[in-house]
Amino acid sequence: MNLFSFQILHLTTGLKLFFWGISLMILGVSGCTIYSESSLPDLHPHTGKAILLLQGVQPSGIRYELWNDLGLEVEKEASSHPWLGDIRGIELQRTTWRKNQQLRLDQEQFKTSLALAGITEKTLAAKLSVGHGVDQVLLYQFITYPCTEECTSPETWLMRMQLIDLNSGLQIHRVRLNYKPDDDELEGAPREETA
Repeated sequence: MNLFSFQILHLTTGLKLFFWGISLMILGVSGCTIYSESSLPDLHPHTGKAILLLQGVQPSGIRYELWNDLGLEVEKEASSHPWLGDIRGIELQRTTWRKNQQLRLDQEQFKTSLALAGITEKTLAAKLSVGHGVDQVLLYQFITYPCTEECTSPETWLMRMQLIDLNSGLQIHRVRLNYKPDDDELEGAPREETA
């Protein structure tokens, strides 16, 4: 194996471990978890590029404080990763929105389209790329749904993270984690107690 091949293997493994690590760190895995990921075979061309961090809509079953803390943790972890470029987190985004309110609306529309349909709308992607000065977007989201009878938890959470190239719409990396939270991670009483 030559040096270049070793570096690419090291880089690919490092990025995959980064996404896997964020997934586990966010959830503080203590319950039942199902994990899957997919990635481009060569991640080298996609390293070191500026990334816009998008957090999905806060699910009704997660406390605001926890959701906000998760956003800050993902931003902190992504910012410290050596293979990722500059991260444009929520504070930098808010600064940009003060100057350009239309960019905020475009960003929300882009995020909704991506989260619901998995589609990167090219016109909006180009606006985000120019407006925020980024090449990629990292979307992470939680979806909550009631658990089945076999569950030991009142809810199941589905966490998804996608790293997408804004110019091509190409999905660079995807992580999916299915998790059953403890009661103290839920806001208010579990669903079975409120029924």
